[in-house]
Amino acid sequence: GYEDTRMNYQKVVSDEAFTHVRVNIYPDGGIARLRVFGEAKPEAPPSDQLVDLASLLTGATCLGYSNAHYG
Repeated sequence: GYEDTRMNYQKVVSDEAFTHVRVNIYPDGGIARLRVFGEAKPEAPPSDQLVDLASLLTGATCLGYSNAHYG
């Protein structure tokens, strides 16, 4: 893309939690990559249930993995 339109940062100043991001593309262009920055704050499950601490649904993040060189 062109230098002045390559990256667009939109700062949201709010204490409200958001669950979705909507992207409208006008006119019929395209987006090669979309990055959304923020902090995941999942809802706490009921205390009488088991919790999968390795699940993305509970806020887990992959910091690395083995066999990455195989593609």
